[in-house]
Formats: sequence, structure tokens, C-alpha cells
Amino acid sequence: MQPNESPFSPRLALFLVAAAVVLIGWQFTPWASKPQPPQPQRPAVAATDAQAASAPGAGASSQPAAPPEPALPVLGSLIEDATERTETLEFGAPGQPGYMRATFTNRGARLLDLRLGNYFVHGGFDAAAQQQPANWTPLLVGELPAPIGSGLAPLAGGSLALTTSESSAALVRKPLDQVLWTMDVARDAAGAPESVTFRHAPGTGVVFEKVVRWKSGTFELEIELALRNEAAGSSGARLFRFTPAAWMPEAQGNKYYVEPQIVAASREDDKLPELHSQTPSGSVNDLEPGSLTAPGRILYAGAHNKYFAVLLRPLDDVSAAAIQTVRFERGLGADLHAPSDAPRAKQYLKPVLDVGLALPDAGREERRRFALWVGPKQRELFEDDARPELEPFALLVDHDLGMFASIGRLLTGTLRFFHGLVGNWGVAVILLTLLVRVLIFPLNRRSQTAMARHAKKMKRVQPKMDELKQKHAKDPGKLREAQAKLMQEEGLFPPLGGCLPVFLQMPIFFGLFAALRASFDLRQAPFVGWIHDLSLPDQMFELGWRVPLLFTTLDITHFNLLPILMVALWLGQQMTAPKPTDEQALKMQRILMFMPVLMGVFLYDYAAGLSLYMITSSTCAILEQTVIKRIWPIDDTIPDKAKDKPGCALFAKAMERAAEQQKRAQASTPKRKK
Repeated sequence: MQPNESPFSPRLALFLVAAAVVLIGWQFTPWASKPQPPQPQRPAVAATDAQAASAPGAGASSQPAAPPEPALPVLGSLIEDATERTETLEFGAPGQPGYMRATFTNRGARLLDLRLGNYFVHGGFDAAAQQQPANWTPLLVGELPAPIGSGLAPLAGGSLALTTSESSAALVRKPLDQVLWTMDVARDAAGAPESVTFRHAPGTGVVFEKVVRWKSGTFELEIELALRNEAAGSSGARLFRFTPAAWMPEAQGNKYYVEPQIVAASREDDKLPELHSQTPSGSVNDLEPGSLTAPGRILYAGAHNKYFAVLLRPLDDVSAAAIQTVRFERGLGADLHAPSDAPRAKQYLKPVLDVGLALPDAGREERRRFALWVGPKQRELFEDDARPELEPFALLVDHDLGMFASIGRLLTGTLRFFHGLVGNWGVAVILLTLLVRVLIFPLNRRSQTAMARHAKKMKRVQPKMDELKQKHAKDPGKLREAQAKLMQEEGLFPPLGGCLPVFLQMPIFFGLFAALRASFDLRQAPFVGWIHDLSLPDQMFELGWRVPLLFTTLDITHFNLLPILMVALWLGQQMTAPKPTDEQALKMQRILMFMPVLMGVFLYDYAAGLSLYMITSSTCAILEQTVIKRIWPIDDTIPDKAKDKPGCALFAKAMERAAEQQKRAQASTPKRKK
């Protein structure tokens, strides 16, 4: 062991960097998420009754044509629209919370399209472009295009669809999601829409009603499902299936965040609420449906992408008890964010809830009430003191932060504080970085002092170390035992405080990594110059390259300057660090020189906010190693042994035990005869 060598630092740094690479790289490894080529497994949408009746060859059989539906007697009302209609309604006003545009159809009483008017598909729109609904952020779409060349039909859907199960099939004559319901729009005195009411009576003695009502000034729609018994048979519980969101598109198409996802939150007795989620399968051909295990009472269920959520929650205890199971179905559509010259398939998920509606006694009605959140995943909205019922939604924000939820909440809260002061999220990231560096500076200073004194001690006892190596050159066990004894006598073990600043910064790095991955605050947040969105790579100019990389293809669509600066500063930080004299430590340092390059490859297309943090942190570290040390030199004076605390007595004991075990093993091994 040579002077200036830190026995732990290079290995520890290698371990920490390797751990970071594994944690970050695993999220987009090809074997974890590489899609398979699509296969035409889904048939086209079935034809309607009218299409089937007019198909070629219809009625050509010699047998009498079967009636389109059984000739059952009509019981009670018969309510069905004659023509298919759509209604496009704008709820609220520009700038008002919950300003949205919704398109409904009476075919199945479904919501075909929903867009938020205060949020846009990307930043930079002028006032005129912001008024165009095509530029508004879509939360729900009724149809997704099929993958190019797959031979599949477009992925059809429609939110708020109600269908029957085996226990309720006798109450209808046609599928509820295909029949033409009546559709009535209620408006206020100024003509603004307030609600949409759908009704359908199939002539079986029951009347179905679905009401969608906008809650003014909020991101919620009230949903009412009613079942009225006019002349049906026996009353009792019936099971239906309700789809709150179909389909929800991706928000950004970022490989670091798999979207869209299905989610359900439940509470069991007095326990804390738990969140259960399902992400799209790694294989696009895996289209098997499934269900979420959500024990206890369902608090809410729905779908969400990186920045927005569509969540259905019950408004009373009876409605909460009606939600029995949260299922999900898969569909195959086109990846809307894939390069135009390299189209690919994308798996989408939709939630399907088993909802119990009791068929009441004749002349009575049963009604279930829900609220549908259709808005951003913002913690301040979910933790509003005026809306305590929304607090469980905050679980979804914590879910996005993963295992670093606590540190992520602290960092995002600090970022919001700085943003309130300066009004720029990029400057807020820089101020957060400076705050972290200031807080850990005393620890850094103490660590640097301890390591400098340790290096001076090593230089002083190096001749003794060399003497031990020569004396026990043929007996590694005795050499380790003698080295441990000498190091314990001289107090040469590296101080544990030397690693503390690194350990403190790693949770901050991973917490910020998780926060920037899905923080709504940084969505479309500009910094300076060409950096228009800190949640995306800085994208200085377009390249459009497709680079083969191991088992996948790396799409380098833009030239990103910040990751390159980040790597350059990392390398500069290593070059300004003290150089070890030991040959093994030098080899380790050379290996570590490649780690910033590897990290730069992994983080090349990550959020610009993280690169900005790392650039600021590395700049501060370089200034600290060069300028501050010149102004305020490190005191490497070795204190008296009486005041000198051992760096790591546990390590000394461990070395002694290892040497003793090897000595016993050698003693028990029989010597070979010469």
C-alpha cells in the first residue's frame, strides 16, 4: 500500500457508479422491454346488425331466415334512438381548472374523446395555436391506429362503456356498448353545457340511465349509473362491467417511464391504503387480460400515463361496495411516438371494473354515484385542504417516485420553493444543487482533511510496509496479519468519514432521478436558449440517427449538448482529484475514467433537468478542489496518537480474523512429501 492510496475509495466509487448504471440501465434494457414483432391476432370489429343483414348472400338459404332477435314480449318502456349521433361539448373556460373538451356518442353511451384545454401536446404554442383543440393534451381517445403492416383493425374503444355479465345478460337484448341510447344535453342559462344524460330501455322491464355531469372548477366528472325496474322479474344483485378509460395514450413516449398503466388503490380495515398497478407487457403479442389483486375497499381505479390520470372513485359507501374487481384488458396499436421511418407496435391497457347494480323491486330505482378524475398528477392538487377526498390520489405520485419517494418529495418541494422565488425551473434546479453542495461542504472538508492526514501517514510508514512485503513474500497469510497489526498500531485505516459525502449524495441523485422522471412541475418547463422542456433532453438540433447498439437500436433523434458537458465535467473532476501512487489504485482510477462515458450514454436522452443538476454539482466540485483548496489549504497535520481516533477498528479486526483463519487452514493442510 502506497502513500495517497485510499484502500476503499476507488473500489467504493466503482461500486457506487456500477450500482447507478445497473439501476438506471435496467429500466430500458432490451430483455426487459424489447417488443416482439406484432402478429395479426386481433380480428376486426364485428359488423353491426344492419351490416350483417345487408351482407352478400343474406337470405339466400332455402331455410326461412332467422329473426335478428328473439320475438320476446316487450315489458315496460322501449327507449332507443333511431340514429347515431355525437356531441362535442366544452366544459369551463380557458384558464379555469377543468377546462376540457369532450366528445360523446349515443352508440353505447360512450365518451369518445377528452382533451384538456389548459395543457398542450408540447410547449411553444402562441395564443392562436392554444385555442386549437388539436393542440390540447388528449387524455382519452376512442380509437388508436393499428400498427403499420400488421393487418389489424384500428384499436377501437370508448370510455364510460357499460356491459353485462352472465348475471345481467337477461336484462338486455343487444350489447349495451353497441345499442343507440338517447342522449340529452342539459345547459345553463348562458347555454354552457352542464351534463349529458343517456337512457336506454330494451323492453325487458328495466330502464338504464347514465349521467355525466361536470363539476364546475374541478378536474372531475360526476358519473351516475341507474337501474330502474318497471316490469322485470325477480329483483336482486346483478353484475355489470364498467370501463372508465379506453384508451389512454402515452404522454411523452419516454423509455424511462412505461405508460400507460392500470392502477387501483384499496384499503383493508384500518390499514394504510395500498396501490396496485399493471404495466404493459414486454411482449406486444401478450394480449391476455388479467386482474389486479386489491384486497379491501376499492378507493379508486383507472389508468394513468406519465403526467395525467383518469381515476374513478366512489362518492358514497354504497357505491364503494359496488366495485368488486378491477380487471384490465390489453390492446395492440401503433406507437404514436415512434420515428416515422421506423414504425412499431405498442401495447395499451384499459381498466374494466366489475360493478354490482341491484335490480330493485318493481317501480323502484337503484343509483350508484362516482367521480371521474381527468386531470394532471400534481401533488398540490391532491393534497388540497379544501378537497380531502382527493388525498388518496397522492399515492400515485409516490408510486412514480418508487423507493425514493421520501427524498423525492423533499426535493420537489424544495424545487417548488425556489421556483416561487425566481420563476424559472432551471434556475431552481441550480439553486437546489448549490444548497446541497453548501450543506455537505463541512462534511466534504472534514473528509478531505482526514484523507490528507491518512495519505501523510501512509507515506511515513511506507518503508515499514515494504519491509513486511519482503519479509513475508512467500506467506500471504502472515503478510496480511503483520500489515493489520502495523495499521492498527499506526492508525492507518482510512476514516469512514471519507465516504460519507458520497453516501449522502447518492440518495439525492437517485431521488432527483426519480423526481425528474415523472414530475409534472418540470413538464414543458423552459430554461434558457434552446432548452424548452426540462423534462426532456435539451435537443439542441435534430439528427435523426439510428445507431445499432448491442441487442437493440438506439434512436438518436437530436443532438443533446448537456449530457456531453456533464460527461466532460465528470472527467475533469476526476482529473483534478489527487493522484494515487499505488499501481493498483492507478489501474482502478483508469477504469473509473470510463464510467462517466458509460453513464453519459445511458443518460444521453434523459431529462435535461438531471443533466443541469450534475453539471452544476461537478462544477462546484472542481472549484472546491482547485480554487477553494488554494485559498483555504487542507490541514494535514497529524495529531498526537492520544487524540488520533482509529479510522476503522472493525476493519482491523476483520483482517486479523481472516489472517488467523488462513493460518489455521494452512496448519490443518497436510504437507506433501518432497
